[in-house]
Amino acid sequence: DRSECEQDLTLKFRYAGSPGNEQAGVPEIDHLSVFVFGGDGKFVTRFNDRAIHVDDSYSMALALPSGDYRFVVWAGLDEKYLLPDCLAGETDIHDLILRIDRKSDNTVPELPSLLYHGVCEPVNFQSMEGKTVVVDLWRVTNAIRVIAYRLNPDSDHAISIEADNGSYYYNREIAPDSLLIYMPVYAASRAQASPLIADFNVMRLEPGRNARLKIKDGTGATQYDVGLIDKLIGLNPRVNFEYDHDFVIEISFDDGYIPICIKVNGWEIIEEGDGLA
Repeated sequence: DRSECEQDLTLKFRYAGSPGNEQAGVPEIDHLSVFVFGGDGKFVTRFNDRAIHVDDSYSMALALPSGDYRFVVWAGLDEKYLLPDCLAGETDIHDLILRIDRKSDNTVPELPSLLYHGVCEPVNFQSMEGKTVVVDLWRVTNAIRVIAYRLNPDSDHAISIEADNGSYYYNREIAPDSLLIYMPVYAASRAQASPLIADFNVMRLEPGRNARLKIKDGTGATQYDVGLIDKLIGLNPRVNFEYDHDFVIEISFDDGYIPICIKVNGWEIIEEGDGLA
């Protein structure tokens, strides 16, 4: 039992914005989970809070004994994200790997929910003194709208994004995983849409990672296949993948599925070659 003189360790949260534009609070998030590990990296306990509004005034009080602690925060967890069962004193922090749920064929048929991550490395806490720690929350998910103009109106096209970004270590680094196929939500029936608009929510994007945007025709044949990061989003010089997470990709095709104009967040980029890059 804790004495009346002992105090809590308090966590406060801050959205990690671009340098000089840090923002306190993440208004889109109404629940978060804090995984507590000891200084030796072994799991101690987990704290959850729901139906909350994470803003400047929000804080989470953790009743912990004196000691050294490390904190891993996942904000926005739901059934679309999988984590291992953690056993006190046994589970190591390096075994806390988050995976996005997927079908047996590695498709992600539903849009992943908005997800943020934070980590706080060893903190020494003395319960007789109390302590407040601020944890930066980094957005992990990316909202991508693809608008395809002048597709063949006689074919029922499908757009998908493939990426190997479905698993994460405790520190938000991408863990090895299979290539996932993200499926979108269409703004209208694919047979009726002109242009075809597809909305995605995909996991973390990093320069150099394997991610591709594909468009298939009604026969299932791939007509357009391009690097999502290196040939599309990354060609907009204003984009910083650490801080920018909302993208609109507009592609206008000629009659042979060759792009004649590509814009990313309004910035026109030049795509060389035949659209297969």
